[in-house]
Amino acid sequence: MRRQRPNSLSSSSPSPSLKRSLSFEIPSPTHAGTGDGSWYKAKLKNEGAASSSIGDNSNNNRGTSKYVLKPDDPVQKTKRIKDEGTERRRRRASSGNVKRELKHARTWHPDAQKSTMQSFHEHRRLMGQKTHEALSKADKKPLGELLNSQATKSKTYTHEQGLTWAQAEGIIEGYKMINVNPLYFSSTDRPPQESCIENLSRGCANIDVELDGPSFIMEGLYLGDRHDASSRKKMVDLGITHVVNATRDIANFFHGKVVGGRRIKYMNVNVNDADGVDIMRYFCETNRFLLKCVRNGGKALIHCRAGVCRSTTILCAFLMYFETWRLVDTLNYLKRCRFIIHPNNDFREQLVLYELIMFGKSSVKPYLEHPDWGTYKLRALLNRSGVESYRPPRRSSCVVM
Repeated sequence: MRRQRPNSLSSSSPSPSLKRSLSFEIPSPTHAGTGDGSWYKAKLKNEGAASSSIGDNSNNNRGTSKYVLKPDDPVQKTKRIKDEGTERRRRRASSGNVKRELKHARTWHPDAQKSTMQSFHEHRRLMGQKTHEALSKADKKPLGELLNSQATKSKTYTHEQGLTWAQAEGIIEGYKMINVNPLYFSSTDRPPQESCIENLSRGCANIDVELDGPSFIMEGLYLGDRHDASSRKKMVDLGITHVVNATRDIANFFHGKVVGGRRIKYMNVNVNDADGVDIMRYFCETNRFLLKCVRNGGKALIHCRAGVCRSTTILCAFLMYFETWRLVDTLNYLKRCRFIIHPNNDFREQLVLYELIMFGKSSVKPYLEHPDWGTYKLRALLNRSGVESYRPPRRSSCVVM
């Protein structure tokens, strides 16, 4: 138990002196566990003082374990510090003078005589030498020029790299190098023009709100909703062989089943129809899937919940990639085929970025005053210097067929 310090400033005790006010309590050797006595006793022994002087000091009215705190002599203190430093240096020299290293786990290096860090650095040096030799064999250019050429190649971007929404924004906003295929850059292809009869009939007819099936887009491509994807009769009648399911909560109704003598292949694009969703990261995968279907003579159904936003965005990106159509023309053509389509603002922005990286020009920039394209983000993106606008060649208002 810790002893309580006596109240030396009480009214019953005499007026305290300076030495008494500096006194403090030191535990006995038994409690402290320091051996022969307190630190003060050991100090007196080292200085050659008699141990009896400690007993004389203890006869004051302070108790048996109270001693006066005497300030250290500056000369003795300096000498003690020097002695301690000399002792530490002597111990360090006697330990073999080994350089301290970072602690690493045992490695596989066969040379046990070398330390871990030496083995690590030697391994890195050997690997760098092998890389240099391999690059020199592959190309006779100096290593500096080769690395510079690789760095230059890595700074160019294409639409086939599977870029995300954030990466595409960084490319345009950072004025980075885009490698555009000349076929896309000089393309003037447009969707088939609507005839005058079709235009008049579509404008005068009463549009039925309920669609009775998937909308025909072009040979081998259909755009629909969840009801079309779950109807076995429609799948058989249309000869669907590939399905792109652009939802998170609708099942693949005929996955692994044979429908109409054909086994249907599915591809899932797990995205929600909400703001801030990155659908651009799936464009490369969906383009490859649909391209394989069209080239093999199959028929694909692209659907989401209502066939309005997600499936339209995926199909629009594929038509731009496969038919080299511009974005505005593609969306107008899809709206002609299925009048309810309407991608949200974030999906439209990603399509604009995809067109910029694919074609090097923007067909949306001349239409920034339109309500569908005049958002703040698109104006800030397309009105920066270096973004070229594309205006398609004018053609007649309608075609007589």
